[in-house]
Amino acid sequence: MNSRNPNRSTRLLGLLPALPVDVLSPGVGSSSRVGFPSLLLHALLPIVLFLLVVVAPATALASPAAVGACCFPGDTCFVLDDLECDAQGGEFAGEGTTCDPSPCFGACCVPTGGCELYSESECFSRDGEFIGYLEECLPELCPEGGLCCFPEGCWWFTYDACREAGGQPLGVEGACQWCRGACCLADGTCLELFEADCDAAGGSFEGIVTDCEPESCASADVPETHSAVVPTLQIYPNPARSMVTLGVQAASSAPARVQIVDSSGRMAWSGTIEGSTGIRETTIPVGADAHPPVPAGVYYVLVTMDETRASARLVVSR
Repeated sequence: MNSRNPNRSTRLLGLLPALPVDVLSPGVGSSSRVGFPSLLLHALLPIVLFLLVVVAPATALASPAAVGACCFPGDTCFVLDDLECDAQGGEFAGEGTTCDPSPCFGACCVPTGGCELYSESECFSRDGEFIGYLEECLPELCPEGGLCCFPEGCWWFTYDACREAGGQPLGVEGACQWCRGACCLADGTCLELFEADCDAAGGSFEGIVTDCEPESCASADVPETHSAVVPTLQIYPNPARSMVTLGVQAASSAPARVQIVDSSGRMAWSGTIEGSTGIRETTIPVGADAHPPVPAGVYYVLVTMDETRASARLVVSR
């Protein structure tokens, strides 16, 4: 900076008032001395120059943080600066954006095929898979497929990936409620539940797309006990950016085999969680710098344990 303008400090000195110097006249004493006010001003001079030459230009050039709409899960929107939005885990919609109208929309893989821009709640109400706020509808986000039934519910999968993951494909015209079926309890009661909920209640699941009719449970083989308990999954944070913690509530000490796959069946991560009964946890890298990298999108966590299977949805966002 000074190399381009070597006389800048000299000109700045010229802007300062003349420094008073208290000098004894020659001959009055044996020596000349500088008075205290002059010494003080000379001591402060380097500080003044530093403030004028370094601090003031840097302050003038500093850019204020951008302020705009920040989207959070559940279609919540607040106006924040970009740094605060990122620190709180939100998605910054851009400088100058507001929450009225809300910009919190994103890519949603819909059961009828393809991708539409919806809010998170609207996407879920249409049985779609929400990719993330401000995510564009790119061709690779929503490969051809449909809803796939699992014991815990249904998610979007390609047909082959659905079969490989142990699910039952519904097709593009299906609805998640069809993954429920008649569940016969020990007292003869019939409830329409997901298979996992039926098992937890000690009932006999009659299959997906079955209804509770008067004769539904007349000849049902209701088990009295269950030798294997379906593990419970805990995933946080979800959506995840760089790391995700997977917790498995296990009823036995058997190893839990974990697979994370995308909707096309591509394996993003696999491993085994060892441990005893209770909650077991492991932390998995899902950021862009993971090995291999995990792109933003919707994934499915599949856990196999004691010949039972549990599954849950995981969203990776950037």
